[in-house]
Amino acid sequence: MPHMPDAGSNPRSADPIATSTAQGCGVPRPASPGAAIVSIDARRWWVLAVVTLAQLLVVANASVLHFGMPRIRQDPGLGADDVRWADRAYLLAFASLVLVGGRLADFARRRVVVPAAGLLGLVLASIVAGAAQDQSTLLVGRVLQGACGALIVPAALSILSTTFTDRTERAWALGVHGATAGAGAGLWVLLGGRVVEDVDWRWCLYGTGIGAACCAAGLVLVFAGRPAPAPPGGRGFDLSGALIAPAGLCLVLYAFVDAEDNGRFGGTAWLFVATGVAVLAGVRRIGPVVREPLLPKRIPLDRDRGAALLGLFAGAVSTTAVFAFVPSYLQLALDYRPSQIGPALLPMIVPLLLVAPLAAGVLVRRYGAKTVVPLGCGLSLAGFVFLYLLGPNSSYGDDVLPALVLIGVGSGLVLGPCVSAAGHGIRSADSGAAAGAVVTTQALGITLGISTLNLALAHPLSLPNRITSYPYDGNAAEITLLESYPTAFWWTGVLLALVLAGTARLFRPLSRAGEPDADEPHSAGPPPAKPHP
Repeated sequence: MPHMPDAGSNPRSADPIATSTAQGCGVPRPASPGAAIVSIDARRWWVLAVVTLAQLLVVANASVLHFGMPRIRQDPGLGADDVRWADRAYLLAFASLVLVGGRLADFARRRVVVPAAGLLGLVLASIVAGAAQDQSTLLVGRVLQGACGALIVPAALSILSTTFTDRTERAWALGVHGATAGAGAGLWVLLGGRVVEDVDWRWCLYGTGIGAACCAAGLVLVFAGRPAPAPPGGRGFDLSGALIAPAGLCLVLYAFVDAEDNGRFGGTAWLFVATGVAVLAGVRRIGPVVREPLLPKRIPLDRDRGAALLGLFAGAVSTTAVFAFVPSYLQLALDYRPSQIGPALLPMIVPLLLVAPLAAGVLVRRYGAKTVVPLGCGLSLAGFVFLYLLGPNSSYGDDVLPALVLIGVGSGLVLGPCVSAAGHGIRSADSGAAAGAVVTTQALGITLGISTLNLALAHPLSLPNRITSYPYDGNAAEITLLESYPTAFWWTGVLLALVLAGTARLFRPLSRAGEPDADEPHSAGPPPAKPHP
């Protein structure tokens, strides 16, 4: 079997971004005759740093206005409902367009152009949203931020997949990506509360623009002076799918938002679901006709990759449940200030950031994703059992802290290996589409997770309240909210139990531990019928 030269073993290994491939088989050659081959060795870790920071900005931006709620209520032109819809608009735009952003990276002459354009657009969108004086302007700014984020994250992930040619280094890099995706919202919680208390809520948005400008400059510096690869030949972008699929996804997601507002799935919500599914079915019918569809079937139908996407969905739901409900519990039940919530969540954030790269780079190669990912689901499930048992007499040190540590370690064991497994065995020409599938799954987990959990609080299937009363002098709505949190933690635990069983069944033994590199000849076609030993 041909072996690609590892980036760490050959000081002049070909740069996957500055070279093209022959007939999709991964044979590196200079982009043009006589062009100097620029080594990626000296820059690949800088690429990881810039890409990670860019992703952190996009992930954190999803909840950037959460801690500004009390200040925004005092703004004469804005209110709490405006903030809730602004955050929903961001998530809807982001989740609907991620597949398009990833596939655009596959067809761009330079992959870096797509995230760079997204970052520059994010600068302008952040200025618009930060300067908003009414709901309409804020919504427009947030939709533009979500659309720009959809260009940034999948394209950045595809750059990591093609930049790190050594399998071990690629696993570590993708593990860092998975950790950032899971902990990004928590890291913003750490900073956002202080910004809101000490400065102004608008600087949460302006800060995103400043960070995006720095990331765009970093990309330009890292990729400056590199020869452009030959343009992809003989391939056509799936324009019909790029127009139809986002509309279908948006309709389905909006159905859950409508159901969350009404407390149940009514006729309007089911109408949105039916319409969205019909639109997505149209994309499926068009797919076989298009030479290069938006999401080739060979990507999600691979057994290991399907298991990885299942794990990513559960990881997104579980981390979202923590960042959505635990801060409110700390504020309402334990009387924490916004600036105290970030440090209180560090016992989850730090293990997640440390364990995810270690799990992807070491544990999976030794024990296989079939062992590591279900173990992570089990630890997270144990953490949610702790959260379910929270009551009026619970304390941070005895009850909340152990739960956060277990969920942090468990999420790291799930997210790192699943991002890495989802990216293995992919051709360079499909790396953007695969990255789009990964990020879309995570975005769906965040969007559907928060809507479904909020819906479960008022649904007849909700568990009876175990808690009779809280020693809390707030209003009745806040007390009811506190008493309903165990329901959200219960159903998150049920999902983790199902995913534990599913990933243990679907992952092959030692899956992706000894697979060929993404651009080796077999991956140019459908996956092999049997796994390599």
